[in-house]
Amino acid sequence: MKINRINYNNLFWIIFFVMIALPLHASNRLISYLSITGMVSIFHVLLGGMLIYAFAAAIKSHRISIAKNSLLIYIFGVSLIVTLIRGIENHPGNINNVIGDFSMYFLSYAILSIINSRLFESVDLRWFLRITFYAMTICLTINVLMYATSGFSFWGVSAFNGGRFGGGYVSLIVVTVLYGLYDFLYEKTISTKIFIYHIVFAIISSLLAQSRTHIILCAVGCVLLLIPFWGKLSSKTLFKVAIVLAVVTVGSAIFLSGNSELVQRLLNMDITSKTETTASRVTTWIFYWNRIKQNLTGTGFGEIMYFINPSMTYALDTATYYVDCSFAVILYKGGWIFGLLYFLFVFRSVYINFILSKKTKDKLYTFTGVLLLMLVVSTMLMTAQVIHTYAINTFVWTLIGITNKWEKMSALKV
Repeated sequence: MKINRINYNNLFWIIFFVMIALPLHASNRLISYLSITGMVSIFHVLLGGMLIYAFAAAIKSHRISIAKNSLLIYIFGVSLIVTLIRGIENHPGNINNVIGDFSMYFLSYAILSIINSRLFESVDLRWFLRITFYAMTICLTINVLMYATSGFSFWGVSAFNGGRFGGGYVSLIVVTVLYGLYDFLYEKTISTKIFIYHIVFAIISSLLAQSRTHIILCAVGCVLLLIPFWGKLSSKTLFKVAIVLAVVTVGSAIFLSGNSELVQRLLNMDITSKTETTASRVTTWIFYWNRIKQNLTGTGFGEIMYFINPSMTYALDTATYYVDCSFAVILYKGGWIFGLLYFLFVFRSVYINFILSKKTKDKLYTFTGVLLLMLVVSTMLMTAQVIHTYAINTFVWTLIGITNKWEKMSALKV
């Protein structure tokens, strides 16, 4: 069956929207309803089918690209397969674990390759950020609803790490809150009511998740956005900003003045988890960095990792496929070639956005580059959410893919 470009693109954006709009995380049961087997979900099947279709169409039309971007993607794909094979060799009795670990990296590669294909048409940056904003608004709404109705068996929710509620998907508010503020101040394509609604639910979700990193990044980003243009804002806009700040301040004050267990955990987050203190994170990074230097080719997918206590002992109850640092996880499992290619795509996307901003005189590209750097801090350096969280993985690799498209269209030499 022949699929035209419009249907191909529409299917991708529907998948993109759903993967961000649903709060998919191990702390609830939503992903299990979409699972095919183990960690392989309907999203993997759909994107895998789209990837195969794109390759088949390219071969049939004899139009396989050998441009620089495409060659890098091909090499990235080969290194992904090599890492999968190495994982199967090193863990012959745990093939399901290897496939499960591999599945989220495959998601990244599939998104990148689909967008790079000739079937995929580029989109406007503002449209992309707006659709992400609306999808995340739905995600935050469902997240708060899950908390309010946590006894409803359909959700299958559970708290984690000292009573925290939610998942890594909340980190995407670093993008949506700051873009919402940018739009509110300078472009006004998003309804003020929807923007305020988004802010309120983002604050609630952040407090429930008890994650300081993206709260701090959002606060810093808001200040940086407001400072250069504060004196240029109209009285009407200043009044609206004042209302938003009042809602945020009063809401936070009411919440923090309570004496609930959640508030106490929030105000004392360093003591809620033995494995997530700064000392434990640094110790874990050092431990795996030493392992990475000893094995330049990586262990392959399926390798179990542990947080390391400051006493340099394994925190055995933290056994999983990753630790809180994507750099360590990717280099440890994929080796230097896979790791450097992975990071090249991320940081090259940041650089291209800065170059596009200079060439087009559109500051939103600079803004997007900064947003991506913030995500590097919150979802790659401080956590591994860019790997294992659907919303983060999807957003980051879609942005990388369409950035490559913008580069081609602008004929940039990067």
